[in-house]
Amino acid sequence: MKISLIQLDAGTTENWSYKDIPKLLIASKGADLAVFPENMPFYDLEELITIEDAREKLKSVSSSDIAFIAGGYVKEDRSTRNAVFLAYDKTIHGTYFKRIPWNDEPIEPGESTVLFSWKPGFSCVPLICADAMYNPNRTSTKMMNEAIQLGANSDTDTPIVISSYGADLETDFWQKPLKLWSQGCGAVVAICGISGNSKITFKEEGEERHYGGGGSSMYWADGSRSSHKNKESGIYLIDTVTRNWEYRKMSSI
Repeated sequence: MKISLIQLDAGTTENWSYKDIPKLLIASKGADLAVFPENMPFYDLEELITIEDAREKLKSVSSSDIAFIAGGYVKEDRSTRNAVFLAYDKTIHGTYFKRIPWNDEPIEPGESTVLFSWKPGFSCVPLICADAMYNPNRTSTKMMNEAIQLGANSDTDTPIVISSYGADLETDFWQKPLKLWSQGCGAVVAICGISGNSKITFKEEGEERHYGGGGSSMYWADGSRSSHKNKESGIYLIDTVTRNWEYRKMSSI
């Protein structure tokens, strides 16, 4: 499978609208699946849209050429969810709710791992940011077992695909748990991050820090990782089997 990791600049709202998705899919030509960062395009906790409206918006910009994973904060009944959806050919083929909130994130966590499938021979297991970061722990171990049962294992070409709005993806803080996911499941793990510095910040050891810094990568079960430089915004197109990769500048889109 060829996966397009669409790494957007967290310091701007440019390309963060659902209306930007068609041009980014065109720029991902050759991919089977395009993955957007966490909370793209529904990043506003103050102006939540309903989950039904989110699905309709993503269906309206979907393509019959490339499936994509996108989402963000949505309202489901009385609950706030952090969700991703698999959109392909004017249809939503799956919904996943983030299971491990980050830093008092005001969401209702999901309860199950899911498999996204959109056409014969093409499927993946989605995760959202902190779902993959806290590993090993009791919840992540359970999630890994569920992913294996769903097909993300050494017997298939079903990757684990992560949408992230994190920082430090290039450090051991992230790379160790991502390698554990890949080696523990025997599956390819792809993570789509964000470049630049976010306008919002988080506190760590008393210091205000920004999200961003790049880090979109792919991990294989033999412990290896894609070797491309990945701090800049743009499209990182990686083949899960051949491990060949291509970088496409955002400025050319």
